[in-house]
Amino acid sequence: METRQITQAHVYYLMLNGVYDRCEDRNIVAVAESPETLISLYNNDILPYDDRFRDEYGRYRSFKKGILYDYNTLPFPLTSPTCYDNLGIKDTWVDTNELYDIRSRFTWVGEQTYP
Repeated sequence: METRQITQAHVYYLMLNGVYDRCEDRNIVAVAESPETLISLYNNDILPYDDRFRDEYGRYRSFKKGILYDYNTLPFPLTSPTCYDNLGIKDTWVDTNELYDIRSRFTWVGEQTYP
């Protein structure tokens, strides 16, 4: 019998709906090593309710210019690694050799400590 060892990394990703998308669409917006990093990104970039606005094309904007600018807010407060209706923070285990591909396809938030 052959055996092998694999090394995997636990990653978390933030799923949001884009302002240009249908309401059913979900996008991976950012990836991180911890849910706290994604919660911090979300809570730091969200505009106070009174500062939210419609842009010149009528799209409702709820985030500061940056990673989350083109996305809608969640229908629930993001205070924990929560996922509802495929929105919020999800997690998965990936082979460490796949991390380069993940970093090149999605916005990585925070420092990566995996080899």
